[in-house]
Amino acid sequence: NCMELFLLELKEERERLFDALLLAAVGIVCALMTLILVTFTVVVAFWETHRLLVLVVASAAYAGAALAAFTTLRARLQRWRAFSATLEQIKKDRACFEKPN
Repeated sequence: NCMELFLLELKEERERLFDALLLAAVGIVCALMTLILVTFTVVVAFWETHRLLVLVVASAAYAGAALAAFTTLRARLQRWRAFSATLEQIKKDRACFEKPN
């Protein structure tokens, strides 16, 4: 019973991880292409007047966004609890076996 639950959760976690990695890869590629094109467009628009200022502001904005993303990712990874139902069931089973008859 516990082993079946563990195997089911293992399958679900594997599928969830694959989906998350695939979505992250697609999102990262699309976001990078967007950032490159938007940055290029803005720099070209301000080429004659403030190209250096635009590049500095864009770099600071990208650095801030990266810091926010990595901070959020770190917090989520710290809260991630895989196999929580299996571990809870094992605790219940262990409590049942430890009870004196």
